[in-house]
Parts: sequence; C-alpha cells; structure tokens
Amino acid sequence: MKSVLPGVVVRFSHLQILAIDTLHDPDLLVSCGVDGSLRVWELHDRTLVQVYAIEFSKPYQGMNLTDVQGLNSSQLATLKQLGAQATY
Repeated sequence: MKSVLPGVVVRFSHLQILAIDTLHDPDLLVSCGVDGSLRVWELHDRTLVQVYAIEFSKPYQGMNLTDVQGLNSSQLATLKQLGAQATY
C-alpha cells in the first residue's frame, strides 16, 4: 500500500511505479509503471477503473533486414528484438 495523497491509500499492482498524478477529476488517480501500463484508480473506493497499455517504439522499428550482409545470426537476432524485420 502506498499513501499518495493525505489520508488516501491505494493498492498498486504495478511492478514498479514511475509516476502518479491526479486527473481533472479529484476522485481519480493515474499511475504509470515500468510494466508499460497506465492505470486509472478510483480514490473513493480504492478500485482499479481502467488499464491502458503503452506501446514503446523500438529503435530499429521498420528497418528491413532483407538482403543485409556481413552480420552474424546473433547480431541479426538482436536487431530483430529491437524492431527490425526480415521479409524473405
């Protein structure tokens, strides 16, 4: 449990929280975690209202590895994990 506002305690389900803030509605709180999600909380009854997934762009997203030469399989695998694609 974490106290976020005086007199208010909310149970967070993020692995690690990066930031919290209130919305224009003082009864709602938003938390952002390293799990890549935004969570909206109802402060009055301490319930989770909504979860939004955050998609982070990868540094090589959209890079085409087709016909690339001079890279070993480990280097190609790393580039693919970073968003590159091979279309054969």
